[in-house]
Order: sequence, then C-alpha cells, then structure tokens
Amino acid sequence: MMNCLQKLNIAVFIFIVMAHAAIGQAVTVDNLTLTATSSLTMTISGDFKNQNGGLLDNSGIITVSGNWTNNASNSVFSSNAGTVQMIGTALQTINGTNSTSFYNLTLNNSGGSATKYALGTDQTVKNTLTLSSGETDLANHMLTIGTSSVAPGALSYSAGWIYGGTLKRWFATSTITNGASAGLFPVGSISDYRPFYVSAPTIAPGTGGTIAVSQTSITGNTAVSFLDIGTTIDRIYNSYWTVTAGNGLAGGNYNLRGEGTGFTGITDYTLLRLTLAGSSVGTNGSNGGSNVNPQVNRTGLAVSELTNSFHIGYPASAVVILPIELLSFNAIPYHSEVRLNWSTASEINTDYFSIERSSDGLWYEPIATHRAAGNSSNILYYSTVDNNPLPGMSFYRLKETDFDGYTSYSLPVTVHYYKNENEVELISAHSVNGQVSVTVFSTVNENFKLNFYDCIGQLISQTEGSLIPGYQEITMPLPMKPTGLFLVSIRTAFGVLSKKIF
Repeated sequence: MMNCLQKLNIAVFIFIVMAHAAIGQAVTVDNLTLTATSSLTMTISGDFKNQNGGLLDNSGIITVSGNWTNNASNSVFSSNAGTVQMIGTALQTINGTNSTSFYNLTLNNSGGSATKYALGTDQTVKNTLTLSSGETDLANHMLTIGTSSVAPGALSYSAGWIYGGTLKRWFATSTITNGASAGLFPVGSISDYRPFYVSAPTIAPGTGGTIAVSQTSITGNTAVSFLDIGTTIDRIYNSYWTVTAGNGLAGGNYNLRGEGTGFTGITDYTLLRLTLAGSSVGTNGSNGGSNVNPQVNRTGLAVSELTNSFHIGYPASAVVILPIELLSFNAIPYHSEVRLNWSTASEINTDYFSIERSSDGLWYEPIATHRAAGNSSNILYYSTVDNNPLPGMSFYRLKETDFDGYTSYSLPVTVHYYKNENEVELISAHSVNGQVSVTVFSTVNENFKLNFYDCIGQLISQTEGSLIPGYQEITMPLPMKPTGLFLVSIRTAFGVLSKKIF
C-alpha cells in the first residue's frame, strides 16, 4: 500500500520528467493523476505506461516518443479533450491489458522504417485521428473512429495507411460526397496503399451506424465468368476489401471506390469493375486514376449490399498477358550456400529477374539479379546462388521486371539452412485457448526446457521434454489469460532461443 508521502514523491518525480523531457525517460502513472491543461504540452521522451487506476486529465497535448501501454482497468483519461501525439523515431506500439479511448490521436513518427506503429489491443479514437506519417500494423486488431452516430469522429489524412486488421468508422445521418475524408478508409497491404471510400452523396442513412473495412492482399488473379451490366468479367484480382455494415446502420444509397497500387498488368483502367468474387451489386461507375493506380467505382448500393468482399474484376482486354509463364522456382541448401533455380516456358518483354529474401515472410530484400531473355517461346533455365544464407528458416521469392517497368512475383519458397549438423530452431510461438503453442525444428534428438515469461521477466509457466528430428509442436497451459508482451524461451544443450509474442 502506497502512503501519501510516497504518492507525493512519485508525482513530483513525474512532474520533473515532464518539465525537462529527459531523453529516453519512461513514465509510469500508478494510482495518481497527471494533468495537462489546454495550454500545456506534456513531453514523454520514452514509454508511457498506465497502471492500477492511474489517470490523465488531458485538455492539452501529450507527445510520446516511445510506446503507449494501458494496464489499468479504467480508460486512462479522467478528462479527455486533448491530443496524444506519437512522435517517435522507431516502431511505437499502442497496447496493454486494456484499450485506450483517445480523444484526438496523431500518428507522426519520423523514423525511417515504413511501418511506424503497431497495435497490441483494439483501440478507439473518439474525435479525430490524424495520419501524418508511416504505416500502422493493426496486428489483427480493430481501430475505431467515433463512438456513436451523433459523435462519428473524423479523419485527418495526409500520409501513411493501415494494414493487418480492421478500421471501423461511425456514420451519421448525413450525406457524404464522393471521395470525402468522412468516407475514407486508408487501408492497404504491407507494401501497397489501397484506400477504400464509402459515400452517400444523395440519400443519407436513415439511421446511423458503423462501417468496417479491411484489405486482404493475395498475389495473382483467378479466372471467373459472369455478366456485370452487359460485360463479361473474365478474371478478378485475388486481393479484396472486406466491408461490414453494423450497429444499426439503415437506409441510404451508397457509392464505393476501391483503388491503389500493386494491381499489375493493367492496360486500360477504364474497363475495370468493382465486383464480388462471382457476381456484382449496384452499378459500375466511371473510373479514374491510371493504369498504375486505378480508382474503380461502384454506385447505387443499398445498405444490405455493403456487407461483402469486393474485388477488382475485369474483362480480358483490360489486363496484359503475364510477361512470363513460370514453370518452376526452388531454393536448395547446399554446403555453405543456397542454390536458387527457376525455369520459364515463355517470356514477353522481360528485362531482368530479382531474387528477394526474407527472414519472416513479410519483409523482403533483393540479394541478386539476373538478366532475362526479353522474348522467348522456348523453355529456359536460370540459376544463381545465395553465398550468405540466413541461419534457420528463410523465405525466397522471384521478382520479374519487364521493359515497361511492370513487375510480377512468384509464390515464396522456404529453406532451412544450418551451419552445423546439430541445431535447434524456434520457429514460431503464439497463445491460444489458454495455452502457449510453440513450433520447434530440430536436427537431432535433444532434451529441452520451455519457459514462458511476462514483460518484467517473471516466470509464468514452464514445461520440459524431448525433441525429435523435424518439426514439433509443444504446448503448455497458462494459469491466466495472457495480454500484452511476453517472452517464450527454449533451452537445449545448444543454448537458449527466445521469441517475443503479444
């Protein structure tokens, strides 16, 4: 139990930190209240953590250079009419055992990486979300703008986008013009900005509610055959937007627009259609943008037609034939290198190939290039070598670039590379249904001890046993529901391997 003098000392300590903004200083609010008046900018030059009923009385501006964590059962803010600005230079997380209801939230990280923010829990912005810089990884969570149809919140957008989860927005009973920020969902994939717009330019919703949008990125396209307003749709891009209307949204007449980069091979964007996987709703609109960044419109949808998965579909004349017909692509570990081989049945206008490598299957870097044939109707064989392969499991993919600058990718292949004959690798770890599940790869029979720690290094659970050669899944029960950042480690005769998990 903290006495009054201890609370006063902590309050004074935090006031000093706020006044001088010590670089790298973390701030924990524990059973006390910090106040930022409307004329005050409170600078936190490290992590912010809210514990055990701590409160922020915020009518001003709070800038945070580190992570934001709420581990208290309350909503952080006792008075909430101010702004929190995430202004770090490295990846910043917004997480904790409880979500935070921000009033205004500004994402303006100046770091060099593309992904600048990550969510560890669902979050809400009650008034205005400002996106100024960088991508946000929702990590399968939901970010909500607004709290009701009479308080729908707002989006101020200038740069960046959201991927890996769902963005939900409240809609009021008022019209929304085409392309307005009130109907913008700045979503995308990890590599491409693919925003989605919902508008109601002539007939507003009769009852307000929510619309949620996520974007799923899948390479390639699929052959289909259905009529859309007199035009036969022959193919759809596999990537799609998932739209869900809810919380009582009713009435209105809606227009949709899907757009973005990464839809390769387009030769006439005016022929593209925003459709479902095998049918259509509403009426095709007049497209905008360009072949590289098309804006594909759909008009006249009823509220009952909003909840669907929307693809970009097209007739055969709208997209160029793929520049190569890839027969094979493989990666084979051999002594101290990985050998990469591929073959093509035909090539059209191909300039060069790039080999890209990744340690996690998400972020790829080029490691080699190889001149392509240009044009060929014969089977051609190619090979190159990775002389410095990554230890453990890695991913390789083949990228083709043609003379017009268009690119296409192969599906990734995986390789396990070991410098020594006897090794153990911790592949993945996640928590599900009250237990931790860990996947391990071993080249030998070996005893192990598996430990699960919380973010301060306290042991929560452990188990032990024996590994066998190959892949093996190890599970252990948890005495509590894990929320936040945790550490899994496995100890064998070869050492200790660890992975962080949310």
